[in-house]
Amino acid sequence: MTNQFACLNYSVYLHKYILMKKLLLLLLIGLTVKCAAQDYAGVRVGDTAHYYHQTNYYFPLGKLKAIAIDSVAVNANETELFNTFLIHGQDPLCIKYDRENWTGKKITRTINGIEKYITGNNDTIVVDPITQVGSSWVFCNLANNTHFDATVLSVQPESFLNISDSVISFSLQLKDNSSQNIAHPFNGKTLKLSKQYGWIHTINFLDFPTDTALLTITGTTQSNLGYQNLIADSIFNFNIGDTFQYHDYGQSAINQWDEYFLSLTILTKNISTNGDTLLYTADRQTYNRNFSAPNLLVNYTHDTTTLIYPLSNYSYLNKLEEKIDSANFAIKGVFVDSRQTCGNNIWTKAVFTCLYNLSDSCLGILIDCTNTFNYANGLGMVSFDASTFYPVYTELIFYSKNGVSCGTPINFNQLLSVNEINKESFTLLNNPTNGILRIQTTIPESIITIREPSGKEIWHKTIKNTGLVELPLNVANGIYLLTVENQNNRTTKKLIVNNY
Repeated sequence: MTNQFACLNYSVYLHKYILMKKLLLLLLIGLTVKCAAQDYAGVRVGDTAHYYHQTNYYFPLGKLKAIAIDSVAVNANETELFNTFLIHGQDPLCIKYDRENWTGKKITRTINGIEKYITGNNDTIVVDPITQVGSSWVFCNLANNTHFDATVLSVQPESFLNISDSVISFSLQLKDNSSQNIAHPFNGKTLKLSKQYGWIHTINFLDFPTDTALLTITGTTQSNLGYQNLIADSIFNFNIGDTFQYHDYGQSAINQWDEYFLSLTILTKNISTNGDTLLYTADRQTYNRNFSAPNLLVNYTHDTTTLIYPLSNYSYLNKLEEKIDSANFAIKGVFVDSRQTCGNNIWTKAVFTCLYNLSDSCLGILIDCTNTFNYANGLGMVSFDASTFYPVYTELIFYSKNGVSCGTPINFNQLLSVNEINKESFTLLNNPTNGILRIQTTIPESIITIREPSGKEIWHKTIKNTGLVELPLNVANGIYLLTVENQNNRTTKKLIVNNY
């Protein structure tokens, strides 16, 4: 019995010893991850940070990019951090969707807090959180025997996202193998690391040093600072009294088009028992003009309608920027961009529905497909564009929400009293246009006006001639509404400006 108890006690001791070792190992791993993610770490496990890319030469990507480390691998001396799957790539015939996105092909962090990012060229970027002003290190060795040095400029409190934190600022300088300075667009650019929130100003690691634009933090889930991911629940969150007005235009041939004006004012709001569906009743006015040469049909209605938004059907809107939704045959790409509305920049979530699986490693873009939906918080869908050879689009041109109005409201009385100009008497000869507006017209004494989709007038010209008219056009690249009108007639067309 004594031996049995001795064996039992030894077994219990051994089990406790093994359990203690496991707990100690887990504790050490946890400490490794925690220590590696504390002061001046560029990326932080468990948080999602959003960055605005100052320039963007990719298609069809947006301006906002995310860091969301969703897994780690702990090794003896370093931890590998894995950013979430994101769309990236410059080739529309092979758009990538993997972890090797703008944060680089690989991210590691040593136990000393040094982070390494592998570029698309397999060069290694080293970020050393040195806090001594004037200290330097080799930021990146390039294949052509040149390298970038990083030098600490300052370590001091700075304000961003309406908070203040200690920030390391360091600049870059390209040097040759003799450590002599070489000219480069990155020279003198300043990168910034926050003590508690990671990168404040950073780079496109995958395309370094080709992409010389910096990325600036716009939001983080840590303390819910700045921009937070747009989701369907907030996008379709309307209030009683909200008014939304839209202009819709679709053309299928030179002499065949359809134009539609819609006004909705929210009367009631309800939420389903399971919380999945938002239900509204709305006062609705519509004005529709359908032209199929030589006939023009006009229709006006004023009634009450029901708006139903099953949020589960819009779950793809909850995804981070540059993610995809492949629940259906047509793969949806989700992107975030900024939009100028009534003098303010608002974030819009774009859904591009023209992606498909080209191969196991590539996404392609469907030919002659431009279907893009844009959504904004509390405004629902703010635009849709499916234009190819002919314009097909919908724009939110006016809204009134929470006492704030934006755009020019639709004047239905005026629409009902104004005749439509015969489309064949006014033709845009170059659309898109690149600085010269070329018009063929038989309309004497007419006024041409160009407005932003919000309704703001940015250009107008009175013409008295008929025939071929050429007008200089100093307008920024974009999509506009062009209206031509005389005393009793008018028409509106979509105008695309693309200055080469």
